[in-house]
Parts: sequence; C-alpha cells; structure tokens
Amino acid sequence: MLKKQSLFSTFGAVFLFGLVVVAALLLRSHFSPSQPTPDMVTIPAGVFQMGLTDEQLSLLESREATSVYAPAGLYTAYPGLHVYLDEYAIDRYEVSNSDYQACVAAGVCPAPGAGMVCEVQTTCQLNEAGQELCTNQTNCQTTHPATPGDDPYYFRQAYAKHPVVNISWDAAQLYCQWRGGRLPTTAEWEKAARGDDGRIYPWGNEWNQEADTTFKVNFDFLHLVPTRFDEMAPTIGRSPYGVLNMIGGVREWVWDEYQSYGNLSLPIPERHIGKHEVRGGSRGFLADRRMLGPTSATVVDRWFQDRANRTIGFRCVQGGPPKPLIEIAQTIPPYPQPTPQPLPLTEDRVIFMPAGAFLYGNALPEDQREDRSISIWLDDYYIDRYEVSAADYAAFLEALGRDRLACYHYNCYFTLKSNTTLSETVTYLLAVGERAAEPTWYGAYAYCQWRGGSLPTEQEWEKAMPPRQFENRHATMIEWMGDAWNKTDYPQETAIQFNHLNPPPLGNSAAIRVNSSIPIRMGGDTDLGYSFRCVYYP
Repeated sequence: MLKKQSLFSTFGAVFLFGLVVVAALLLRSHFSPSQPTPDMVTIPAGVFQMGLTDEQLSLLESREATSVYAPAGLYTAYPGLHVYLDEYAIDRYEVSNSDYQACVAAGVCPAPGAGMVCEVQTTCQLNEAGQELCTNQTNCQTTHPATPGDDPYYFRQAYAKHPVVNISWDAAQLYCQWRGGRLPTTAEWEKAARGDDGRIYPWGNEWNQEADTTFKVNFDFLHLVPTRFDEMAPTIGRSPYGVLNMIGGVREWVWDEYQSYGNLSLPIPERHIGKHEVRGGSRGFLADRRMLGPTSATVVDRWFQDRANRTIGFRCVQGGPPKPLIEIAQTIPPYPQPTPQPLPLTEDRVIFMPAGAFLYGNALPEDQREDRSISIWLDDYYIDRYEVSAADYAAFLEALGRDRLACYHYNCYFTLKSNTTLSETVTYLLAVGERAAEPTWYGAYAYCQWRGGSLPTEQEWEKAMPPRQFENRHATMIEWMGDAWNKTDYPQETAIQFNHLNPPPLGNSAAIRVNSSIPIRMGGDTDLGYSFRCVYYP
C-alpha cells in the first residue's frame, strides 16, 4: 500500500512539474523576456539627427533635378529634429514568414489577411506639461484569412525566410508583443537605419551604384527579396549598427501615426488619423519599377498606410514604453530669414486704423456667426492699402536666396512645389508686376516679417475691410489671415499673436477671408497660394 502511494505521489509530482513547465512556456510566449534574442541588435542611448538638414535637403534636391522621378516624399523628412532615445534592441532582419507562422501556430496571431476591415478608436490623456496627447488605435479584422490558393507566397517553404507581408498594423504589433516587444517608433527605426551621424543612406551620404542593380532584383514583388538579401550585396542596406534591409526591400510598419515634423505640438491631422507610418522600402517601386537613383530610396523617407498590403512587412524592438516625438525631440533651427527691410508707412501704401472697438462678426452672413457679433477692442495699427504685389514679393525671394522650404521649414511660393527654380519664379513674378502675389501661408507670413509687420488677425482684417478703407487688386480678393482656422470658435475675444521667432504651427489649414459682395471666412490649405496684405504696429 505504501509502495503504491509512493508511486502515485511520484507520478503526481512529475505530472504537476510537467504542468508547471508547460505553464511557464506558455507564459514565456506572452510576456517579455529579460534579454534580447540573438537576432536583435542593441542600439545605444543618445541623441541622433532625425530627418534632413537644410544642407542635406539642398543636396537631394540637386540630385532630384537630374532624375525623371521627383519624389514628393523627400519633403516629409523636413524640418530635421534632434532626438534623444534610451537604449533599445531591434531585429536585425524583418520578421520572416516562418517567424510569423510560429505565432499563428501558437494561436496568438491571425494569418495574413486577403482583405481588411478597419475602425479607429481615439484615446486622449494629459502629459506632465498639461498638454492633451491623443493616440488613435486602428482595429482591423480580416475579411477572410489567407489560404495557399490566394497567397502561396506565405505558405511555400521556399519563401520561409522571406519577409512576411499582408499583415495589418495590429497583427504586427500583436506578434511583437508575443515576442516580448513591440513595433519600433519611427525615431527608433530611423536611428537604427542611419546611426548618430545623420547619414542619408544606411552606408553614408553618397549613392552607392551597387544599389541600382541590387534593388532591381525581384522588383515586381519586393517581398520576394529574402530577409538575408545582404548576402547578395553586403554593403547595401547595412546600417552603422549592423541592422539590415532598412531600404531596398519591403516597407515596414512603425508604432507612430503619421505626423509632420514641423507640427509636433498639434493633434494628428484628421486626414492621417488611423494611418501609421511605414518606413524603408524603395520609392522607385511605387512610381516606376524601372526607375532607381540617388533619391529613389533613403532612410529618411516617410509614408503612411492604414491597411495591410503585399509591400509592407515589419520588425520588432525591445525597450521602454514608446514616447511621442514631442517629448524627446527638438526641431533643428529653420533656414535663416533675410535681414528685415521695413517699408515706409506712407499714406499711399498703408491705412492707419486708430485704436477703438468695433463689432467683430457683424459683417459676416448670419449662418457664419456663432451666437452673435461681439465688441472687440484693437490698439492702433496700420494695414496695407493693397495686397502685396508680385513685384514686391519677387524682391523678398531674391533676398531669401533659396529655392524651396526656406520659409520656416515650409515652401514659400506655390509654383516652387514643382521643379521650378527660384530664378524662374522671380522672372514670372516680375513679369506680372502689379498683380497680387499668391504665396503659401508660410511664404506670406515670412514676407510680412521681412517688412517689419505680420499677417493680420481676422479681427484686424475685418475692422479695416469696408470698401472705403482698403482696395484690392483681384475682383474676388481671397487673403491669408494670421490665425489658425477653426470654424467652431468664431468669434473669439482675443487674437492669438505670434512673432518671427515663433511662427504659429498651423499645420494643414489657416484662416482666409473672401471679400465678394459679403465678406466670408473659411479655411485654406497652407500649401496653396492666396493673396495677402500685412499689418504694422506703431
């Protein structure tokens, strides 16, 4: 009897021990390991340059001018930032098909989807500075999982070590959590790709001709480039830290939603909500698979996407909680503006507006008013009698001496968004002479600062707007205002004031005023071209 009990006890102990081991393995598959895996690279803590400096942008623009393919994505990496990151570890290669299949087999990850349905959920909280920071979680579900019939790439053994694709952002993040990590932030991805010396490509600042040949391999299906394609071309895509395939293969999901570097303090623009950044890859693939060259792929390229597709894979990191760029980044100072050249405030140029109150909002049609018109007090100021002429704006561009993005990190004039040079734009402006100039919002703002003034607030413009006060060169007269556009807060008691050292981060929309038979107000894209005038203070 005792022998049977002992045998039973021994068997029970072994059984319990086995359960503990199984439980430990299951827990290990869902929780963070204490050390990075052998296939990860440790990136040291420190500051690095994210995005492009003025000099780098000029260099890439000169290379672009010789290329048929002009990449618009180049300017999404400007202005540059100085970013501090703590130490973290990142996958040396992209997650492969076999890597991801292990997560699917464990019952944690969904199989790659042939179709996706997504919805966005927004969560907001206050940081230590009292600023409201909002994050948007995109929840996607597959309409049906991939099968060998519709996605043979994922299931074939020959492609086991090739990057997994057709994975949603949520599925990629789930895989990384199962591994004990998460997706990299856009800053973590970029530092791993370019090091701390600000290089444009993983290998340096000059285009490597070997890339022209290497990146054309399997260009119809970039995901068919194996995760270890560095064996084919050892110098291509290897970062200073030894991280591989940062350009030239699939694009890669990162943690962040897409946001302009120049507007980190603003909420994510509505058109980008639910759209996460993708980094790397090759822009030549997106436009023309035959086109390659010095600007067709850089580690500073930024794109956005909201669903899975066959050109997007991912890799994982292990480190601390992801931090928003606004908490760890400082903008590299903008291109210096020319020395101010104030205009003489003569009667033929400007109108004096004496201090006093007026009914703000009274000139608007009733359906554009919020509640009622209110009395606003304004101090003395001067306002241009006419909109700024094309000839006057040409003088500003000549003093600026820079083709693009020289107005506080933004494009100055609408026509400069193409391959039009500064001299060609100046020639055009001088030819139309007294016609009103139509710069971008930041171009108008920079001009007024150069002339010793500022763009008018909506209150200043409306007080001066009756026809007896100032005149216009255009019949319709659409003009930039100095305010950010927000149709829900009009009228407002006070105007937001800015100075040339701290231009307002308007983001995608500024206030404009239209003077037809009845003046109206609306929002305008800051990249578009409208006329403007300036105000000056005694």
